[in-house]
Amino acid sequence: MNVAQDNYAEVQATVEPFINDLGWLQHYGVAHIANSILNANELDRAVAELTVASRAAGHRASYMECVAHVEEYLHTQWGTRHCSVSERADDSLHKAEDNYDNLSLPVMD
Repeated sequence: MNVAQDNYAEVQATVEPFINDLGWLQHYGVAHIANSILNANELDRAVAELTVASRAAGHRASYMECVAHVEEYLHTQWGTRHCSVSERADDSLHKAEDNYDNLSLPVMD
């Protein structure tokens, strides 16, 4: 019976740190850290800014491609004054990308 008790105590001593680590992981582990990052307001703002800027730049790029086809087909200068997106759309996109790439989240500090 001593051998069985010794083996049980040895296994219990080996398993107990894992049980403690599991409790720590549930409270402070990867899932908690990932949720904290994904729920950060700073990330929400950066992603929203990037989304708006990329849509505007994409709209302008598509419009400019369409204008190029119209000008080629009609042999005339169409111009870009009809485009609802300003010429600064690409600059805004680059700024939004830079802000996103260099984003600092307080939860990561």
